[in-house]
Amino acid sequence: MNEELILFHVNECAEALNDIKQAFADNECEENSLEALFYHAYHHINFAWNSRKCASWEESDKRYNELERFPAVFQEQLGSEPAGGRGEVVVEKD
Repeated sequence: MNEELILFHVNECAEALNDIKQAFADNECEENSLEALFYHAYHHINFAWNSRKCASWEESDKRYNELERFPAVFQEQLGSEPAGGRGEVVVEKD
């Protein structure tokens, strides 16, 4: 397993989860923003799992489209990417 690659994505996921906690603390948690934040966190934990057998960063880069795919059951439920797109965080301000 590529520990460096996995830990990078686990740390990114942890940061995204902290962003969710902060959004609630700041009372800035509209559903679209929350969906994008969860998508971002899940993207990283999903990518960490899917890329666990990659020998290198270069391999994970080459296989990015394959490795970033969510499980089919999630994709069916989402129907499309969330409001923020591919892991982008959208925070709507008044």
